[in-house]
Amino acid sequence: MRTYLINHGVPADVITRDYAGFDTFDSCARARTIFGVDAAVLVTQDYHLARALFTCKKLGIDAVGLAVPDWQHLPDRAGFSWPMSMRRGNTVREWVARAKAVAQTEILEPSPKLGGPEVGLVPN
Repeated sequence: MRTYLINHGVPADVITRDYAGFDTFDSCARARTIFGVDAAVLVTQDYHLARALFTCKKLGIDAVGLAVPDWQHLPDRAGFSWPMSMRRGNTVREWVARAKAVAQTEILEPSPKLGGPEVGLVPN
């Protein structure tokens, strides 16, 4: 992603990478606690956006999102269509992930897998 951004005009010195955003919860929690993010624009697949926005907002990030076409909702715009068995499996996976997001933000309130001191948004 870093290379893509640089190739499309984003200066390298304004890109901060998170090497420990292992899942949606960790990415959102680390954005808030490690990088000091309090507002964000999320760009992700359509099926994933609602969960990512929910998680960010529960963790104190004022987030808005841009959904990109995906296999589930807009296969004609995504440029490909996955077999029905894979679509079903991915849909079930997302339902489970949404339940996990509620549990993580409402019940368990875990810390990210890898924490550390706040470093803010700094160049790599």
